[in-house]
Amino acid sequence: MKGNEYPGINMVRTGNWLRFICRSRNIAVKDLCSLLRLGSPQSIYGWFAGRTLPSLDNFYALSQIFCTTLDELIVNQAEAIPSNFCKKVGPQNARFVRYRIKFAL
Repeated sequence: MKGNEYPGINMVRTGNWLRFICRSRNIAVKDLCSLLRLGSPQSIYGWFAGRTLPSLDNFYALSQIFCTTLDELIVNQAEAIPSNFCKKVGPQNARFVRYRIKFAL
């Protein structure tokens, strides 16, 4: 982070990232909706489109469902994918995931 730059969440990239995780793990929106006890899938589609973000409770539940940390679900303004994920999988694999997100979604 540079200078006084605010470390905000990039909603669109975070939504793309959540959608990518669901697709890569073969988790259907209907199943995710059931796991999160949501009445309608519209919230999830809103997250995927970058219009809204999950509540903190839902972010936590997603981290448990995906067996990951909250940091690995959130993409900030300066990132393409979460930096903690990049550290865990290594630069070569992170580059592949960035490519997949850019062209597969």
